[in-house]
Parts: sequence; C-alpha cells; structure tokens
Amino acid sequence: MSAGGRSISILDYGLGNLRSVEKALLRLGFRARRVRRAGDPAEGPLLLPGVGNFADAMAKLHALSLAEPLKAQAAAGRPILGVCLGMQLLFERSDEDAEGPEGTPGLGLLPGRVVPLSGGVDPRGRRLKVPQMGWNTLRFGRGPRADALAAAARSADPPGSGDPAVYFVHGYHAEPADPADVLATTDHGGAVVAIAGRGNVLGMQFHPEKSQAVGLALLRAAAGLLS
Repeated sequence: MSAGGRSISILDYGLGNLRSVEKALLRLGFRARRVRRAGDPAEGPLLLPGVGNFADAMAKLHALSLAEPLKAQAAAGRPILGVCLGMQLLFERSDEDAEGPEGTPGLGLLPGRVVPLSGGVDPRGRRLKVPQMGWNTLRFGRGPRADALAAAARSADPPGSGDPAVYFVHGYHAEPADPADVLATTDHGGAVVAIAGRGNVLGMQFHPEKSQAVGLALLRAAAGLLS
C-alpha cells in the first residue's frame, strides 16, 4: 500500500541513521525531505531520528537551536514521530549520563523518564544482555491507536508466525508517567515500552527501517495516525 506521495520531514541534526530511514520512507511512497534548521520549510509529520547518547543528542539540538522550535511545533499541533533514541528524546528526562538525580532534561513532549534496561533473565533462566540488540516480539495495548498499529503489524507478518517482531538496539528505555500513553511493549527481563504516544506525538523504540515488512507497516501506520 503506497503512502500516496504524502510528505514527511526528517530532522537532520547529526545523530541518526538518516539514509536508511529516508530509503524506508521512499519505499513506502512518501516524499521524504531533510530539514536542518529551525527556519527550514517542513512538510507533513516531522520524524526525529537518533542513535547514540541521550545527553549528546540534546546537546546537539540545543547547539543548533532546534529544541525550543521542536517544542513549539509540537505545542502548535505539528505531528512528531520519534524513532529509537528519537523516541527517548520526547520524554521529560533521562538517567543516561545524568549529573544528578534530576537527570538530563529531554524535550518534555511526553511525561515520563528514560531509565536503564535492567536485563535480568529470560524464561529459560538465561541472562539477558544489555544493551538489547536483535529481534523481539511486540505486545500491543488496547484502544483505537494500539489496535490500528497491531492490525498493521499483523497484516505484514506471515500467518501463523506468532506475535510480530521488530529490531531493537538500546540500553535505555522510556517509562511513561501515564500508562495510557503505552501503545505496545516488548519483553526484556520485564515489560519494556516499544511504542508510546499521545495526541500529535508518537515514538517507536525499535528501528522500523531495519525491521523488514513489519517495521515498514508500522512506520506507515504511525505516519497515518499522525496525519
């Protein structure tokens, strides 16, 4: 199913796998356009990518004078989609490289905190590695948005294959303050939020561009929910 030529703008601030995300959007039929400055024209939902360190990413956004315009655009109703580290940046603060108990401030578009993965053991008693790197299944919540995402993921999965799986690379994860913001979880020594959002803001912890058909279906569905 094509996106019908709809536009998505990708924020290029120096920390993101931009080309892979761009190719995934083009494959879905979106018009993908990179924006680099607060004054750049932006079309459609704004995708906030990210790989690496939370504090470094926020420092980049502030250095480029992008943090406050992002907050203003979100407050004005602009659809924002955060991917991987970009999802974590949507929250109020993170424990990653924090210099005190208050943590490193994020964009604050979603209430909650980013904390380290605990790891633990799997059902067979094997110790889970941190960071989580690899494929893991999704468990979807309830409600219209979660149902739409679940339907998209399952439509892309071969029948009888079980719960849809996507590709994760992360050592920290978001803990939304409001359980209603949790749209899907995965399991890594306990429930880990994989998709969260409210209103015009949505985040995906996994890499949709590396998650084959399921990831592309979820990327299309997320853009549709924000349009």
